[in-house]
Amino acid sequence: METIKQAMLWVLPRLPLPMLALAASYGVYQYQRLYMPHWFALASAVAFELTYIGLALAPVHHQERQQARWIALSAVGVSVVYNTLAGLFHRVPTLLNDLPLPWEAVLAVLHGAPLAIVAYFVADLLLHRDPDAQQDDGSVITITEDALAILRLRLAGETINRDRATEHGFRTPQAALAATARLYAALRRDHEQMMSLYQNQSV
Repeated sequence: METIKQAMLWVLPRLPLPMLALAASYGVYQYQRLYMPHWFALASAVAFELTYIGLALAPVHHQERQQARWIALSAVGVSVVYNTLAGLFHRVPTLLNDLPLPWEAVLAVLHGAPLAIVAYFVADLLLHRDPDAQQDDGSVITITEDALAILRLRLAGETINRDRATEHGFRTPQAALAATARLYAALRRDHEQMMSLYQNQSV
């Protein structure tokens, strides 16, 4: 029974996400359907919704998080505009009859421009990223909550215990072990650099 309860507590907060995305994708599909065949409009609708959901869940490097956030917000904005226009045209279909050429151009640009722009920025973020930027070169130590918990324990003279990891503020025992290894490697590297500087000054 406890397992079912935990599963429900995990599922229920996340269940609205695909349902809301499905509802929003319908409006995007209806607007895109004005300009392209069924399957292309469907693919476009799914792509826009998956863009901001996928970027929100993707393990993006912290230096790229701001860029990912702006791309996701842009996709959300496009979805809002498409859903608004699709709802308006659904309620008042006569608005599409004999539109002046400038308005036809505006609607066409709203259809075509976001497709290429969002696709470019997603590709730039995920496909053209600098591999060196994704790897920690060791020059900067990232202090996480797990690392701070380790430091508090060591300063207090306590022993890091796997069974008590969550009691001391670690998200998971695995996170505690990973943070321990990272801190150890960073402190050892700093120690070696300081020893090297000291030896060079002594010569």
